[in-house]
Amino acid sequence: FMDFCTAADAIVFVCAWMRGGEIVVDSGGVRIAKAGTPKFVDRVSETTFDAASALEAGKRVYYATHVGVFRLTAQGLALALAVPGVDVARDVRGFATASLRIPEGRRVRRAPPALLAGEGRGLRRALRSLRLEGEGGA
Repeated sequence: FMDFCTAADAIVFVCAWMRGGEIVVDSGGVRIAKAGTPKFVDRVSETTFDAASALEAGKRVYYATHVGVFRLTAQGLALALAVPGVDVARDVRGFATASLRIPEGRRVRRAPPALLAGEGRGLRRALRSLRLEGEGGA
């Protein structure tokens, strides 16, 4: 794991948004049918990845979850893309116990529907668009 992280320019963690609970994908996108326990928290008991060192080394770090893609910044995790169907105020800001940076109002970009359908390398294209459009310190 550490060798891959050391050699990579970009690191993408694909992880669950919550433990337990129930997430439904339908024609409208993602819907949280039953809330579980947040996985994005401010304090953890063990670390296997040094985020600060990765940022210092100039790496781009992303966390792809059921509700969206977060980008690691010097100020912490920032919501870069929200998945269609997700209510950012309720399902992200109102749910996670971690300190997250979330753009206000309509400034939250939405991931393409192909991301949910698994069509055309949706995650790869979504991440590439973040790099090309320069999320910077957002």
